[in-house]
Amino acid sequence: MAEFKAVHVMQLPNSASDDASRALWKAEILRLQKVVEDRFGTPITEAALREAIILKNRERRALANFYRVGQLNPPALSGSDIFKSSLRRDLPLR
Repeated sequence: MAEFKAVHVMQLPNSASDDASRALWKAEILRLQKVVEDRFGTPITEAALREAIILKNRERRALANFYRVGQLNPPALSGSDIFKSSLRRDLPLR
């Protein structure tokens, strides 16, 4: 499969109840971080993660508010209008 598309397989613990499982989880997350950084050529920092989470949460709230427009009586937008506009979710929210 890796011949056609980049693949990263993680070895995950069966439980999180003991120190060895948590150590394995942390090691796998750090290994994934390195793979992603190398693949995309950008460092992953705690500050960048926090900023991305804030941005994604803003996007989710905006989308939820947008979908509420369809719940108005009478609706301000039809279901097909909402669907068509949702196809443009690839545009960044800034």
